[in-house]
Amino acid sequence: MLGIPGAARARWLKAWHSGHYLMATLVSAAVALAAAPLLCLPSLAQSWTEQHRRRAGALLGRSVEPRPRAARRNLAWLVTQVVTGLPSGALALVCLGCLFITPVITLLWWAFPTAPWLPVVSVRITGWGTALPLGLVNLVVLATLAAIVLPPLARAHARCCLAVLAPSPAEQLGERVTELTRTRTDVLQAHGAELRRIERDLHDGTQARLVAIAMRLAVAGESFSDQPDAAAALVRQAHAETEDAMTELRSVIAPTPRPRTR
Repeated sequence: MLGIPGAARARWLKAWHSGHYLMATLVSAAVALAAAPLLCLPSLAQSWTEQHRRRAGALLGRSVEPRPRAARRNLAWLVTQVVTGLPSGALALVCLGCLFITPVITLLWWAFPTAPWLPVVSVRITGWGTALPLGLVNLVVLATLAAIVLPPLARAHARCCLAVLAPSPAEQLGERVTELTRTRTDVLQAHGAELRRIERDLHDGTQARLVAIAMRLAVAGESFSDQPDAAAALVRQAHAETEDAMTELRSVIAPTPRPRTR
């Protein structure tokens, strides 16, 4: 594609990708028509439709999220795929087939002297003087036709595919309720785990410190009249341990940081 301007190159590439999409659609529609009873199985139909949703989304440049299983919608899409995929894919097959067969007919016109007709310009080729110019004209016309027709046709089919398989408002609501229920369950489980951690840490550390402080204060109270210096030392120790217990209590109550999920 050397020498072709960037805009024209992008247009031909879009036509090529659209033609590839429509050819695959033709094959898919033929398979859906031939294997309709098998594709009516819920699990197989779901997998089949999700694959085509991703193809349609990729063609349109849209992100397609997984959707809940919907048997009726999948069956409706199978019918739509057959009805729309066969004619649109057949049109792409004819257009691209003529585009590829034109150079062959142009170069081998002498091998088929009885019917060497080109696809667009129906003039009998009698020599190289007519074969090469007519072949070039046919190539330009067919390539232009493919660039004009195939991209909008492919986009129309892709939008139809996404529209038929799009979740209904009721399905979206049900999915939202399911997501909220799952989120609420996760929050409750995390809250319960945090409470169990706090209880465990309080029992293993802070509670033991508080018991030791209470015992020191009790001993200090009993020995205050007989041994005031020892009682004062016990009170100072209890005060220091109280500050340590408060620091430990704050660290226990502080929530445990969770790893961020991407």
